[in-house]
Parts: sequence; structure tokens; C-alpha cells
Amino acid sequence: MNLTAAGILWRIALRNVWRNRMKSLIVGFILFLGTGIIVFGNALVDAVDDGMTRSVTQSVSGHLQVYSDQAKDKLALFGDQFAGMPDIGNIPDFHALAEVARKVPNVEAVVPMGIDFALGFQGNEIDRWLARLRQAVRDGDEAKIAQRKEEVRAVIERVNAELASAAQLVAGGTEYASDMENAKRAASPEFWAAFDQDRLGNLEFLENRIAPLEQTLGDVGLMFLGTDLAAFERNFDRFELVEGTRVPEGQRGFLFNHGFYEEVMKHRVARDLDRIKRRMDERFTLADDAELRSWRDLMVGQYRRVLFQLDRQAAESVLSGLRTLLGRTDGDLPTLLQDFLKVDDANFATRYAWFYEHIAPHIQLYAANIGESIPLQAYTKAGYSKSVNVKVYGTYKFKGLEKSDIGKTFNLLDMVTFRDLYGLMTPERRAEVAALREKAGLKDVKREDAEAALFGGGGAEPLEKKAESAGFDEFGDAGVGKVVRSDALQQFDPAEIERGVALNAAVILTDSRPEKIAETRAALLAAFEAAGMKMRVVDWKEAAGMLGDLVTVARTVLWVIVVIMLLVALVIINNSMVIATMERVKEIGTMRAVGAQRSFIAALFVAETTVLGFLSGGVGALCAAGGILLWGKVGLPAQNAFMTFLFSGPRLYPTVTLSHLLAAVLLILFFALISTLYPAALAARILPRVAMSEEG
Repeated sequence: MNLTAAGILWRIALRNVWRNRMKSLIVGFILFLGTGIIVFGNALVDAVDDGMTRSVTQSVSGHLQVYSDQAKDKLALFGDQFAGMPDIGNIPDFHALAEVARKVPNVEAVVPMGIDFALGFQGNEIDRWLARLRQAVRDGDEAKIAQRKEEVRAVIERVNAELASAAQLVAGGTEYASDMENAKRAASPEFWAAFDQDRLGNLEFLENRIAPLEQTLGDVGLMFLGTDLAAFERNFDRFELVEGTRVPEGQRGFLFNHGFYEEVMKHRVARDLDRIKRRMDERFTLADDAELRSWRDLMVGQYRRVLFQLDRQAAESVLSGLRTLLGRTDGDLPTLLQDFLKVDDANFATRYAWFYEHIAPHIQLYAANIGESIPLQAYTKAGYSKSVNVKVYGTYKFKGLEKSDIGKTFNLLDMVTFRDLYGLMTPERRAEVAALREKAGLKDVKREDAEAALFGGGGAEPLEKKAESAGFDEFGDAGVGKVVRSDALQQFDPAEIERGVALNAAVILTDSRPEKIAETRAALLAAFEAAGMKMRVVDWKEAAGMLGDLVTVARTVLWVIVVIMLLVALVIINNSMVIATMERVKEIGTMRAVGAQRSFIAALFVAETTVLGFLSGGVGALCAAGGILLWGKVGLPAQNAFMTFLFSGPRLYPTVTLSHLLAAVLLILFFALISTLYPAALAARILPRVAMSEEG
């Protein structure tokens, strides 16, 4: 086709598009809508991808993760599909691995890591009061003993009153009658008058017989990340200390995730009030929201958690304040506390503020206070349970992820204490254990020699005799189900962090573009192989497990929607073009009669669709780009905690690129042209005599 014919072709195509405006508008609107959806969808998914990348890489994973090639499972930082931690083996010598990795170009830092679960025992309110009394007795502080006795006595009197009220409703058996008798004895003036005659014995009675009568708070499950705390803060940009202080270098220490601390470790009534307030701040009301009312009713049932934490003086103060606030002259403290907690829309703000001003100062607001030590109990790799006391230095958060549940996942623990809990020892600690074993006279025995070693014979000295002479072996009793408590020193040599074992390691890169991440990953694998280290290196999406697949799923869903929409468009465009072809039989036949070739007729239909595709697709792409630019300034608000994590903050700010626009226009044009092929072929087969017959 020469230039003259091409010019004629395009002029006719433009004329036909204008002349058949209704058909052009229908087809054009479909192309316009499809282009806009593709641009919006791509921009949204790319923004979510970028948000998730920043959420994960800047909070816990780094750009790459390294772990043992001998791992039984794949690394999943946020747990696997069974909500457990996968078995990824360990890195025996983190220092050797870090030395190799740091020499690879583009590697900025390597941070040791290990993830595990632990239990923190809370006990109950009576346990806490008795612990304070026991400590005063241990210290020999008579003034403090007298004060603590009054506090414990006040709490036990309330327990006794609760049991007496329950006795009127429940037909108790022998055990219940025994509990009632013990509570009555513990609340009697005679018991407390004679308390000092046998302080330890009476404390044992209270701890064993009275404390179990009060509901236990249970254990708190903690997910923690063991790491080099200084390196973690230095290399993960989202880390921000909220309360307390940083763990000093060379000190064992624990940092609570602030969201976890507020929502799990906080006093039950206080966090229920906080939860109701957050919901009401989102414009929900108790009058209209059944879920809010259920939270309120459950909170009322927790009044004892406040009652049993008040000493005598505090109880009198709170009782007086509640009578004034509620306008009551009658009623005891339990009754008034329950009435106080029966909040409604009108009084919630006042009672919320009153709780924190007049009640919170008199109760233990958190199960573990900053500056105190908490016991962490976990199962070691060998299968036995081990407990370590560690000091809580403060709380931290990941900036922008405060409302995200996933952003509240990890508490932080120093790497040395993590190794103790997990049962991973440094070479120095192994040498220490070996020395203790040698001093105790212990030795490894083959299976066939076990009987002789245990019971004598064969010239071997019985182990029983050796144990008697050598003394107790603190490591010999560590079997499955046993609990070994570590009283390790709170200080350690900072260099010990690098010398020991890690489960995995985060690699921070200088250039984090996708192509550079892939290039550095390949370089790391080659470096480890050259050093004789069998390691796996994965990017953040693979390391995040199912969480990392969310963007792929979102993109897949988007393209499924787009393809379905395009298939529908293809059918509509095809039908429209077929109908238009039938309406233009005379015109096409006449063109054939004056010499137009079949190829010209087919090209004419393709040209018309191309004009429509570029016009409608271009306008659709530009309108979508304008919408995204406006959207990018305002931001799309996260509707829930999970979306906060996906957006890497409370709002998502998408951006549009030239590649988004070109891809959308070209894709919509491609589908439009496919839908034109059949009508074009149909038109090309129209013969000149058809036009003549139509004329006749």
C-alpha cells in the first residue's frame, strides 16, 4: 500500500468513526474503562508491593535472609501455615558467615537473628501481693512487713467475701467447704496476730492454700526475635524506642513491642477500656454496636482484677471517689466497681479519664514493668524447658506500623540470652560445661557398656559411686519435661554476639533495586560456596512465607479481573463491529466495485479500531493518571490493621509511571484489534455484486 492509499485509508477511517458516533461511543467507552482499570490496578498493586517491601525489609527481614542449607523447612519469619516456627537449622559460626558476606559488593550490614516463642508467667493478684510480703520478710524490713501484711489481709478479706457470696448460690462439696474454711482462717484476726511467730510457714499456707482460690492470669505467649540489639536499631529504619531506655551494650535485656505491651501485658480492665475507646474514636457507639456492648459486658465481669489489687487505703479512697462520681451513698466497693464499668455513650469519656486518674495509680497497670526482670520459659533444641530471667529495658515500635497486628509481632531479646533459651551455646560456654562435666567425673558411655557402668563390673567404677563423690551435676538432670533455670550474669562480652550461633541472618543492601537484590543474592551464594558454607539465600518475599505471597495473589486477582473484563469487551466489540459491517454492506461493495482490494477493506476496519483504541485508551489512561496523582496526594486510608501493614502506614500513596500508561494502552489496543479480526475478514469477503443487488 503506497502513501496515497494509506492517507485515503486513514481519512476514511476517521470519517467512519465520526459518522458512526453511537457505535464508536459504545466501543470507546469499553476501551476507556478497560484502560483506566488496568492503569489503576497496576498502580495500586505496585504501591502495595512497595509498601509491603518497606514494611518487611525495614522492620525485620532486611533485603535478603541467609539460613542453613540443611534446614528441614523453608524460612518463614512470621510463622508457617501451621502457625508454628519452621525448623531452619542453625548457622554454627555467625562470625565466619558475616565475614564472607561483608566482602560481597553492595552488602552494607549483616545482622544475626533467631525467632522463638516463650511463656511469661503472670500468676494472679494474690501471688503478687504475697511475693511482695515474702520479699519484705526476706529483707527483714519490719516497717515494710507490717505494710505488706495489711495489704495481703485486705485482699484475702475480699476473697473470703467473694467465696461467702458464692456459697449462697453454689452447693459446694467437701473440697469447697475446705476452701471456705481456709479462707475464713486466713481472713481472721487470730491468724494475723500469730503471723509473725512463723512467718515462712504462714506464707507457705497462704501461697499453697489461699492463692489458688483466686483466678490465675495464666501465661502470656511471647514471640521474640533474638538479635544484636544495637545492630538491629542501626540497620532497621523503622525501629523507634517508645518508653524506657535502650539495652546497654554488653547487657542482657528485653524490649517489648509497644503494641504488644499495651494490648497483652496491660491490666485487663485498662486494655478493655482502651479497646472500647479506639472503637468509639472510629465513630462507633455502644447504643448501635452489639460488639462494643459485648466488650463492655465482659469488662464488667473483670472488676475483681481491680478489686484484688487495691490495698486497704487505696480501696477506701476509690470507694469514696466512686460514691461521689456515681452519686451514691450506699453500696460496697465490688458493687460500685461493677456499676462504674457499665459505661454508656454519655458517660464513657468521663469514666475513662477517671479510671486513669483515680484507679490506675493504685493497681499494677502492666504484668511486667519497665526496669523489672521477667521470667521467660522456652523449649530448647534438645527438648527440655529452660527459664531465664531477663530485665525489661523498655518498649519500641516500627514507625508507621503501630496499628498493624503484624507490626506488633516481635519482641526483641539480646542474642546471648536467646542462645541460652534455645539451647545454643558459644564455644566458651561449651568449654565451661565440659570443665564442669570433667570436675563431676562424668563421661560418655557406649550402649553396650551402659549396664556395667551403671551397676559396676568390668573394672569400671559405678557411676552411682562417682556421683556421690563428685557432687551434683546441674546439667545431668536436664531431660525432656525438666525446667532448667539460668542465673547467668547480666553482662557479657559484646564480641560474644558474633562468635556464637544464629538461626538466620538479615542482609542489608546499599542498593535495593530489584535487579541489584537478585545480583547480590547470586554473589552471596557464590561466596558462601567458595568458602565451603552450605547456605540458602532468599529475598524478603520468600522469607516472609505466606505473607510474601500476598502481592503475587493480589496481582493475580487483578489480572484475572482485567482478563475477564477484556474478554467481555472483546465479545462486545466483535458484535458491534459485525453489526456495523452488515450495515455497511452497500458502502463496502461500492468500494470494492471501484477497485478497492480486500486487503484495503480489512485494513480499513483495523484502522478504525486503532483510532478508537488510541483515542479512548489514551483518554482513559490520562484520566486514570490524573486520578492516581490526586489519590497520591490525599492517600487511600487503611481500613484495618492488616491494610496498615500492606500500605506500610495508615495511608497508601500510589504513583503512576509512563510504563503503567503505555502498558495499559497497548494491552487494550491489542485486545481491540483481536476483536476486529473477524469483522474485518467478513467485510473483506463482500463482493461488488452484493452492492449492486442492494442497490437494486
